[in-house]
Parts: sequence; structure tokens; C-alpha cells
Amino acid sequence: MVLENLDMLVAHSARIGSITDLVQSSGGNVSQKTKSTLWVKASGKYLKDAGLENIFTEVNIEDLTDEEILRTEDFSARVRDSKTPSIETNFHIILKKKYVTHLHSLGSISIGISEFSNLSIFANNKISFISYTRPGTKLAKAIHNLENAKENTLVLKNHGVIFSGETVEEIEDKIFSFEDFIRTFLNNYDSNIKCPNWIEILTSGVLTPDEAVFLGEVPFVSSDSSILKSIAINSKSELLFPVGFTQNQIDMANFYVKVAKSIEKKSKVSYIPQKEVKFLLNWEKEKIRILSSK
Repeated sequence: MVLENLDMLVAHSARIGSITDLVQSSGGNVSQKTKSTLWVKASGKYLKDAGLENIFTEVNIEDLTDEEILRTEDFSARVRDSKTPSIETNFHIILKKKYVTHLHSLGSISIGISEFSNLSIFANNKISFISYTRPGTKLAKAIHNLENAKENTLVLKNHGVIFSGETVEEIEDKIFSFEDFIRTFLNNYDSNIKCPNWIEILTSGVLTPDEAVFLGEVPFVSSDSSILKSIAINSKSELLFPVGFTQNQIDMANFYVKVAKSIEKKSKVSYIPQKEVKFLLNWEKEKIRILSSK
């Protein structure tokens, strides 16, 4: 299904949404804008389905000031259909480029949970880091206050990455160049026996909002028996999934294993505070996203 004037955005969404190292479940979001209108992925929709159904909602952004954009908690009153705009609508508007793509990619999460953000190699490659900030208005304000936010690739610690540009081709080039750069950096970085292995990384806390929202408050535990609400990792390093886990949850769990293995023994790891995890799991916006994505 190709929407009028959105054919490039639709094709872009379907392409990147089908790559699990870039997008998992209903995570990630994309947008296209004019001076008066923003088309942004609706909450709970899947990027990979862009060619099959209308996953976008149309938001009237005409005459919005930056101050209004940064304080608006919900843009539903400005949409022209019944879909709920992405939680991240604020930064899609505040970043003025025509296209904005936000991904929970392997490279961005691996590097975003590490201690490497202060290395000059990233700044030299136009990569900026933003400390973990709750999705929505708080994150949009952090981006608005960041120098070069509209030009650089933005790595959101414990969250993902944002790319912006005037064409889809420009954004896709940035995406794959970034992922290649991070993969090469990590592959070439020496191991350190003082840093945790992949099982220790996964069983020591929650790495991102999506991990909490889709895999639970305690996503992984070390156990030789299956656990009711957590993924067990047994003594053979095998994953034991709870009864009733969906294929999307299994795919996401395997993605986080790849994240942990990409950085094991190379860096200490940062986690989302438990208080923030509890907030996310009880946040009405995240509940809407979970229900919409089923």
C-alpha cells in the first residue's frame, strides 16, 4: 500500500523494518515533514508493514513554536485520523530535516551501553551521545539543547540512534555506514578480563526501554530451569523461554544476546535505573504501544 507523496518513506520503512539488527517488534519510528504536516509512524505499528498497511498518522504542525513542541505530551489532538502518534513525535518535529529515522540498532545499543562515548573517534565522525533520558518531551529537550543535533548522528544512551536528512538515500547511507563503523570499532577493540561477559551483561539489569517493555522488569536470569516471567540462561549458555512467549519476544531476546556478545569483555555496562524501569512499565503511553503492537 503506497500512500500519496509518501512512497519513499514507505519503501524506506519496509526496508529497514525487515532487518532485525536495526528494528525489533514495533520499535523504532520514521517521519517525513513539510512546513505544515508531519507524517510519523503511529504507536505500536511495525515499520516492516509499511508496504502492507498505512502505519503513519498525519500531524498538523503548522504554526507550532519550538516551545510548544517541547512541552506537548500528546499530539493526538492534532492528528487527522484515529491512530496515536509515536511517543517520539516531539523530536521528529524539532529536528528540521525532511526525514528523521530513529532505530534501536545493534550498533547504537552496543555502543550506547558502553563507556566509550568520550572517545574522540566518535566526535571526529560526527557522532554525538545523549545521556539516557525518558522518551517524549524530556528527550526532545535534550536534543534541542545539543550542539550540532541537526547535523550529527545522535546516539541515545541505553536507547538507540537518530538519523536525519533531506533524502531517504542520505539517511540509509548514514545508517549502514554507522553500523559498519561501530562493528569495526568493537571488533578491533581489545578484550579486558575485568569487564563482564555476555551472560553477566544480560542478567545484571535492563539495558533499554524496549527490553523492559517487551521482555519484562527482569528480562534475563541465570537458571537451569525455566522461569515464569524471565528468560533463563542455563549452564550450557542456552536460552529457556517462558511459556507463552511470542516469536517477537524471542526475536528480541536473541537480539539482546547479540548486543551483549558484541561488547562482552570490552567495556563495563550502564543500565536503566530500576525506578525508571518501573515507571516505563506503568506508563500509559507504553501500555498503549504494547496493546497496539499485539
